[in-house]
Amino acid sequence: MLGNQQERDTDIEQAFQLLDTEGKYGTKGLSDGNISSAELRVFLDAICPQGYGDICMRLADTNLSGQIDKMEFAQMIKSGLARDIVCGRL
Repeated sequence: MLGNQQERDTDIEQAFQLLDTEGKYGTKGLSDGNISSAELRVFLDAICPQGYGDICMRLADTNLSGQIDKMEFAQMIKSGLARDIVCGRL
């Protein structure tokens, strides 16, 4: 990786798409443009046995919608919040 801003934004977009696996009403395989707490929990439970999904959701969901949108996800990644959660620093 070159580490330039454009590449990081592309990586963040790709990561968002990987996590956004359900559409509205639980439709599998159809993105709805938001990461639900269930989608986030599936990912975090696989990499962090401590189960930080609820904490991450509360901290990242800044508009209190109950889901993480693309802007919130990008902020979570760029701020280091995701790293801190995965590393158990919270």
